[in-house]
Order: sequence, then structure tokens, then C-alpha cells
Amino acid sequence: NNVTAVAVTDASGKLVADLSATTLRGLVFDSYPLLLDSIHNFLATHVKNPSPPVVCSASTSFGQACQDMASAHVHRLWCVDATGTPVGVFSATDAMRTIANVAFTADP
Repeated sequence: NNVTAVAVTDASGKLVADLSATTLRGLVFDSYPLLLDSIHNFLATHVKNPSPPVVCSASTSFGQACQDMASAHVHRLWCVDATGTPVGVFSATDAMRTIANVAFTADP
């Protein structure tokens, strides 16, 4: 699997952040020791004004999920359960793959 982000949870398992290539943008050589620290400390030190992860639930429609990603200018929605625990991820790649599959397998 091509993993481009990981969910970051608190001690209770609730989603609190995500870590992706975007998070690492701007990391300079002098900051590399931060990578040896916990993810929570790294995010607190390296990420200024973090945005909370954008989430959906298993009952969110495909169209609504796409709208939510576009509105929030994000590449993924974390699917969480009623307690805020991540149970999956829906990415822009997933959306495009679904649209392409429907478009190219539909009867003309």
C-alpha cells in the first residue's frame, strides 16, 4: 500500500492530528533531531497553528465526502466512529479511482 499519511491519536485512541508529507514540509537539517521525539512533541514543535483533521463517518455519502475535501482543501478525510477513533481514510485518489471506474465501465 502507498501510505501517504498516518492518523495520530491520543491515549484514548481519538484522532487528534495526521502526519503527512505536507507536515514535513519546511523541515530543515537542523530540525532533524525532532524526528527522534514523539509524534505529539514533533507536531507541537514543528507545526504552527495546526488544523484539526477533517473527518467523516461511515454514513457520509460519496458526494458529501468529495465536497468536504474540496471545501477544506485537503487530500483526505479520516473516517471516524462515534468516539472519534479512526476506522479508515478516504482520499482524493480513492475518489478519482471510483469516478474513473464508473466512467469507463458504464454502458454508453
